[in-house]
Amino acid sequence: MMLCDAHAHSEFSFDSQTPIDEMCGEYISKGFERAVMTDHYDIDGIEDGLYDPYDARCARRSFELAAEKYAGKFDLVWGIELGQPQLRADNARRFIAEHGFEFVVGSIHNLDMCPDFCLLNYSHMPDEMIRRLYSGYIDALSEVVRFGAIHTLAHATYPMRYIHRDDRTLEVDRFYDDYRRLFREMIDSGIALEINTGKVRDGYVTSPDVDLIELYRDSGGTRVTVGSDAHRLGDYGADVESTVRMLGKMGFSELVIPNRRGTESIPIE
Repeated sequence: MMLCDAHAHSEFSFDSQTPIDEMCGEYISKGFERAVMTDHYDIDGIEDGLYDPYDARCARRSFELAAEKYAGKFDLVWGIELGQPQLRADNARRFIAEHGFEFVVGSIHNLDMCPDFCLLNYSHMPDEMIRRLYSGYIDALSEVVRFGAIHTLAHATYPMRYIHRDDRTLEVDRFYDDYRRLFREMIDSGIALEINTGKVRDGYVTSPDVDLIELYRDSGGTRVTVGSDAHRLGDYGADVESTVRMLGKMGFSELVIPNRRGTESIPIE
């Protein structure tokens, strides 16, 4: 089975300090054949000056140097994690076209004019407010799907990381009808569902969890990617292989992996 990590961050993400060369070295040491450099570009936060600018040209130069250095040993794909693209749709499409990204991960980290879900304090937030925030989150995911121009939808339960962090609970099954609609939109658009392993190494479950992955499968979904969402050395590729094997046991026969032309599907052994 080809090992590929479809979601990883380097020093060109505002929240990572890992040089691309070191990232590639770790993948090779772990037996990975391919990975995608998907640094953050939260377009609303960057355009509004809340986050540092993303230096796409410098990132591309570093990417090309690493791709050339490891050619024949390891394939590195030029990608981006595009946050909230539906809020600046025209600008987001121009950004993708200008820099020629080969693989685009779509994501939602915040609602319009709101802080990132990770910055909110849920400890004393009323239950109804948490539910409304989560409902708005799923609506925003649907807007990203309708935006198009992405290959996979990332960590589709992202706020749950931080709701649980603050020792609060939320019954996600109350949103299953919303997720069914979202999954049908994804299937119709050919957009894959990312199974994100970013918090498994911290004792959490994948995002989405097994129940939602089953809901996606039962809704007719077949296209899945797997990404570690790693930001630091030691985490690159973490829990990817075991998650792919889990997907095989759940009845998924193929894994969508990025390549230098977009995506391809490989059998899950």
